[in-house]
Amino acid sequence: MCNDININAKIDKSTINGAPAIAKNYDIALFTAKYKKPLDCPIMCVTNFITGIGLEETKKELKEVLKKLEKDINKD
Repeated sequence: MCNDININAKIDKSTINGAPAIAKNYDIALFTAKYKKPLDCPIMCVTNFITGIGLEETKKELKEVLKKLEKDINKD
């Protein structure tokens, strides 16, 4: 997905319980389950990648979020 919009990304995997401890090191946290606690980075639920329901809308939203993050990171 990042390749589709020319964004160089590093993807790591964690558990939901481990997310708060490492969130400050990341630009976004993607969850395959609902996560409602605050983190030190934006949060997005991407369960639709598993279920396929509403997938196109989720892809569109994720691309928009990633583009905004990249713009914010590279604004200097």
